[in-house]
Amino acid sequence: MTIEVKRIFQENSPLAEHFPTLFLMQNPFPLSCFKISAMNTLFSKVYALDSGLHTGEENMEFDRRLMASFLDGRFQQQFGHNSCLWRFYGWRPYAITVGYNQDVSALDSAKCASAGIDIVRRPTGGRAVFSCRRVHLQLFY
Repeated sequence: MTIEVKRIFQENSPLAEHFPTLFLMQNPFPLSCFKISAMNTLFSKVYALDSGLHTGEENMEFDRRLMASFLDGRFQQQFGHNSCLWRFYGWRPYAITVGYNQDVSALDSAKCASAGIDIVRRPTGGRAVFSCRRVHLQLFY
């Protein structure tokens, strides 16, 4: 099975400013792919967004905007109530993201700054994560 990926935004779309590289993935997960064929039945449309490499604060702001668009219904209104979004992104410079309620006093912020590593708080919970040369992904639904 092939994956058809096409750009779905018009230049004048109200969400295009925030999600400039959003794509619709048709039949995104064949039965053998990752053994998660349920995606085909759970969601009518699966969108993929490559937001590129950004600083820690830029990535967290992007997350906050995405979450807000799902919580207030803007995403579903434009793309369908049974759709989801995969976001692919990276970090430049590297960053340590801490959970929303995590105490950052255990981190040596001066040492991180001298090494060129951002420290940023996520809008979600959890513990510290070092984000470096790997591609990160999130699922919003």
